[in-house]
Amino acid sequence: MAAFETYRESFQCARMERDEDGILLLTFHDNKETWSWSRQAAEELGRLFDAIATDDENKFVIMTGTGEFFLKHDLSKFANDPESIKGHTPATADLGMRRQIANVMRELEIRVPMIAAVNGPVQQHAEIPLMCDIVIAADTAYFADEAHVIHGGVPGDGAHVFWPAVLGLNRARYLLWMNQRIDAQEALRLGLVGEVLPADQLLDRAYAIARRFFPVPELTRRYTRELMIRTLKRSMLDELTVSLALTQLSAIGRVIDDEGHAYYR
Repeated sequence: MAAFETYRESFQCARMERDEDGILLLTFHDNKETWSWSRQAAEELGRLFDAIATDDENKFVIMTGTGEFFLKHDLSKFANDPESIKGHTPATADLGMRRQIANVMRELEIRVPMIAAVNGPVQQHAEIPLMCDIVIAADTAYFADEAHVIHGGVPGDGAHVFWPAVLGLNRARYLLWMNQRIDAQEALRLGLVGEVLPADQLLDRAYAIARRFFPVPELTRRYTRELMIRTLKRSMLDELTVSLALTQLSAIGRVIDDEGHAYYR
């Protein structure tokens, strides 16, 4: 079992605090600024979720972001990346596949209730907050996948499983093909989130929700989460390996210019 003090300072992409009730606050960041997806985040996320999952002193998890975004899409984060510079190889493809499988599946291995307090726009990897059991969002938030088709990528990192599961097939396909943004009020109408609040009320509300469930026995909380994510977990297990293979295959020889336009060498 992981001990909190052994891992709380081990990750660059997140700050962790845990109160006396066992509520773990997970705040994603990028050098204490708004979190942007990067190679470092891709490398760390699965290990981060694994550490949280194996610490039985965590009773609830609240995740949020830093600044105006929950997760920002920034192509420059990959511009000078060593893996990108040396080119795509079978070894880098395999590594990328294993990373993303771990990132998705290890979040689904966390066996305590998870609350997402979405403090602003989620421009990619919306599965990270939306796979939580309860999702509340700031009124400035929106949800999108701005990292794949529009920039020449195949959305096989779980997006093709997750979005149809929460939106329905046709609406999900429209979002992925058309680079659509779903704002907070539309997300509430569609059931992606349970509440929309001013950003400055978000964390207080998340803690209030967590404490609402303290009278519920711990095993009931754990088993309810396990039950409610089984279908999604099964779908990810079935789909991720093949879909990520297609994603990695599509990246061979692909170049993205400074404006985000993709072409093949």
